[in-house]
Amino acid sequence: MLAEATEYSGGELHLYIPNRIEDAFDRNGTMKDVVSSGLSSVPGTAYIFPSHEVHRVTNITSGQRKVLVLEFWAYEVSCIIDLILSLNISPSR
Repeated sequence: MLAEATEYSGGELHLYIPNRIEDAFDRNGTMKDVVSSGLSSVPGTAYIFPSHEVHRVTNITSGQRKVLVLEFWAYEVSCIIDLILSLNISPSR
């Protein structure tokens, strides 16, 4: 979070919290399972969660909510080679 909570209204992060432990492993969650979990909106706060899991941010009703979003993806070497070949890029040596 980069903005003070007083700089905007709305914009609450909701994360998927499964009703049943089995759903956490089977990824059977839906938007009805997304709940607010009392997350802080203090500047400098970081939220780390698997972004492929169900989540949402409520509408911003006033002001600006400033955040920095980073995603990390694991790729197999073969996927990178396929990408390079499809783009006709010569790998530098």
